[in-house]
Amino acid sequence: MRKIVCYSFIAALLSIYSCGNKPQYIITPVKETSFADQDRSFVEPVKMDYSPMGIFDFMSYDKYLFFITRDNDAYLKVYDIEKGAQVAALCRQGRASNEFNFPLFFNAEQAYTVNGEIMLPIRDIRGTLTEINITKSIDGQKTVINRTASCIGNTSSHLAFVDDDFSRMFVSDLKLSSVEPAQPVKFYIQEPDGEKKEFPVFKDVMSGDNEFGKSNYYSGGLMKRPGKNTMVYSMTNLNYLIYFDIDNNKTFAIHQKGTDTFEKYVTENPDLLHFSDATASDDYYFTFYFYNCMSNPNADYVCEVLSFDWDGNYVGGFKTNTVIHRIAYNEKTKSLYCANLSDELMYTIPVKDFLK
Repeated sequence: MRKIVCYSFIAALLSIYSCGNKPQYIITPVKETSFADQDRSFVEPVKMDYSPMGIFDFMSYDKYLFFITRDNDAYLKVYDIEKGAQVAALCRQGRASNEFNFPLFFNAEQAYTVNGEIMLPIRDIRGTLTEINITKSIDGQKTVINRTASCIGNTSSHLAFVDDDFSRMFVSDLKLSSVEPAQPVKFYIQEPDGEKKEFPVFKDVMSGDNEFGKSNYYSGGLMKRPGKNTMVYSMTNLNYLIYFDIDNNKTFAIHQKGTDTFEKYVTENPDLLHFSDATASDDYYFTFYFYNCMSNPNADYVCEVLSFDWDGNYVGGFKTNTVIHRIAYNEKTKSLYCANLSDELMYTIPVKDFLK
């Protein structure tokens, strides 16, 4: 009897020791769920009459669609959904204080209203952060800049504005390098005075013998909930969405059960795309999902979009054979707007057509 007790005690100690020394890759709570294997119906997007030439990217806010184009005379085109017409052509190329060198939207696709006027923050490839007063720009038919600041220079990092405050940034900071040891992506709020408040998500970097591959597994995109301080970081190469509810100091992740985790041993650079371009509404987070069709060469569709609520629950999605590269949600019309960048075509899809 003593031997049995002794052996049991030793086994327990070994178990505790083993668990204590096991790498702890992700320390944020993870909810195993099912979204990849859900049935989704086909949806046929409705073609719009409007699409600017040279469209590169677009987003939506209030009653507008904002288009970044390759037009040097007006990189930014503004379309009024209610009027069904373009109402402004802004952001001319040049070196003057109100001119640009190919502006870009933030990954977080953010605009907001200040004192009744719509502000659209964009970044220039020269590293300048610019807040455009859209309301005054439309009224005066010229680009009106509210203020500027320095932007993060790392192209693998993304930011969103906390409290819709141009000077407070939530940052996903990822350093991709083939010559330095791999690091997981870091998340923090950068205050106006430069102080940083970190949100710990990962403790150890993934194991493996490919340093760049390990870093690249942490690639992703950042999206902010309109009017709220809730962010989602979607993993490009793994089936994870990481939620940051900043107001309630709550961080958690959801993961498609049965698929690769951060315990995966990395021997090569990831080559299978999971989540891609995303958009958000007050109630839902919408994202392209390519894992299913890319892992199935016989898939009978070309695009798949999933929808989640802000508690991480899957709430619907759709498949389509219409090629679309970008999506943006409009709260007034309760629709997704979709862009085919190659053919310069725009489409709409009412969300009631695919939400549960």
